[in-house]
Amino acid sequence: MDNTYCSKCGEVIAPGVRFCSACGTPVAGRPAAAVTPKPTKSTWNRDGLIMAGLAVVVVSGYFILREKPEPPRAERSAAMPGHEDMQAALLENMPTEYEPLIQMGNQFMDDENYPVAAEAYRRALELDPASPDVRSDFASCLHAMGLPHRALEEFRKVISTHPGHVISYFNLGIVFHGQGDTDSARYYWEKYLATDPQGRATDAARSFLKELGP
Repeated sequence: MDNTYCSKCGEVIAPGVRFCSACGTPVAGRPAAAVTPKPTKSTWNRDGLIMAGLAVVVVSGYFILREKPEPPRAERSAAMPGHEDMQAALLENMPTEYEPLIQMGNQFMDDENYPVAAEAYRRALELDPASPDVRSDFASCLHAMGLPHRALEEFRKVISTHPGHVISYFNLGIVFHGQGDTDSARYYWEKYLATDPQGRATDAARSFLKELGP
């Protein structure tokens, strides 16, 4: 199947994606789906569409995550036999120090292996629970794994200790919207826009609010 590219920035557009993950340009007439964009190195935030599931990943929502350097890696291929054994080996042989755990979490989140990424972030947070960025990424992995209530719990921890971590408001809106709680989704998207009116997710937040209606 041929790739479709964003008409504005040239980013690959996966089937079903509504917004270009790199520049936010709408893709008319297409429902939301998931894609992992190529991160840049300019700020700590990055755009990302999160997918849900354990061995099989399905669409969940549009998240803004922090930006992480992306190491060179091979093209992704279809799941191969022994995938579960590989997951178990990765979990068993995880590093025990904070920075290597975060690097591992970043790598596996970019590879859309959310269970391994989540465990790496969880262990890092056990060593140092203070980072709102790591906890936000942990929450995003939980949501991608089909654990929205746990994701809400972690995002709320972020904003309770770091109310200036505004992108967590946007992400809370995504989780609530996925649960059908449009009032809460509206509240957090409006709070995001009020707190960071020039933020990277403002176009997406306004678009989602417009879809919710008055």
